Amino acid sequence: MEREITLKLKTLYGKEKATLEELLSSRAGINLLPYEIAVNGSVDWEEFNIPEEIYKKACIIYNNYSYLIKREKPLPKVNEKLSDVEVRKIFEVLRSIE
Repeated sequence: MEREITLKLKTLYGKEKATLEELLSSRAGINLLPYEIAVNGSVDWEEFNIPEEIYKKACIIYNNYSYLIKREKPLPKVNEKLSDVEVRKIFEVLRSIE
């Protein structure tokens, strides 16, 4: 059985815990997963088989907003900018964290 992840973006997901398989099985889960990875430093994401494009997007989000995101272990450096849509989305995500 796959391990459950305690979610930081629980208000956006509508639940407190989920498996990676559950998150990857819905469009909403796939869209939110890079943000969850960026803000949820309590999970060792490298233990999971996360699609490369999702993990890279999480690294881009984190590197653009690391001054707003508190994590013990930083994500790898990726020097890319976010689109305006992604910028709006990160602020929506940050407001949703309890």
